[in-house]
Amino acid sequence: MTGHGTRRATRARRRGGWSLPLAVALVVLLVAAAAAVGLWMRPGDLLGQSSEQSAAQSGSVLDRVTVSGRPGATPVLTLTAPLEVSGEKYREIATGTGRTITEGAPVVLAITAFDGADGTILSPDARPRTTAGLAGSGEFDEVLDRAVLGRKEGARLLFVRSIAPTDTESGAGDVQVEVDVVDILPSVADGEEVEVPADAPVTVTLGDDGPMVSHEGDAPDGETTHLLLRGSGSQVRSGDRVLAQFSVTGWSDGEVRESTWGTGLPRVIDLSTAMPGLVEALVDQRVGSRLVVTIPPELATGDDTLVAVVDVLGTSPGTS
Repeated sequence: MTGHGTRRATRARRRGGWSLPLAVALVVLLVAAAAAVGLWMRPGDLLGQSSEQSAAQSGSVLDRVTVSGRPGATPVLTLTAPLEVSGEKYREIATGTGRTITEGAPVVLAITAFDGADGTILSPDARPRTTAGLAGSGEFDEVLDRAVLGRKEGARLLFVRSIAPTDTESGAGDVQVEVDVVDILPSVADGEEVEVPADAPVTVTLGDDGPMVSHEGDAPDGETTHLLLRGSGSQVRSGDRVLAQFSVTGWSDGEVRESTWGTGLPRVIDLSTAMPGLVEALVDQRVGSRLVVTIPPELATGDDTLVAVVDVLGTSPGTS
């Protein structure tokens, strides 16, 4: 009797001794199973978040890029690691304060390209490329077109995109990821107002249809140049392609011969082919400036003195 009781008690203790390890093992198994399930779920599902919210919290390829320098100037880019991306990602990294870009409105862009592997600048002469078009018109890349709508002039956007070897801004054939810093520039000169000398041969007033010029007496013997607004941006170099709003008026008849102000869409003045008097006036001017130039016939089209009012909005290296 005693022996049987002792054996039953021993078996009971043994059963009790196995219960704790089994419980621990079961807990570990459940935790491991939950972790495995979590690996197959999209980040954020367990917390009820969208994948976009989760991605924003965990960071992205854009977070590995730091851009310094003011919008409108050549940016300086730093990478914390080489970039890998599929498709194209972008964000606004500086907010503008100027005119809002709407569908069909003129937009002026300065684009600086970098290698996503090491941050090397790819843009020719290490300078931004300036371009202009109508927003939402299909003149730009679809993603870029969508990105600028609703932004304000003065904004800076950061793009990281995977590219084909022949599709870089610079044409570099071995680049796989390109970083583009895109500045939305003002579509009219925004420099500091300058007091015009009393003896300036031309008076300029800005109306709804653009600059209107008036003068008295004979045309000046030589070329004259006066600043109306002094910009603080990049300096125009010889041979550049200058993106500008401009109007050109004949001195004798007062007729506007050419103007961008009808559409508000800036155009390129190629200093390698422009009339000599205009080239002379524009070289060394700064982006953001507005100037009025009287150009004698021999430095213009040969038939009359011309009056050109030019807003310098951007400048890029010439195609040569």
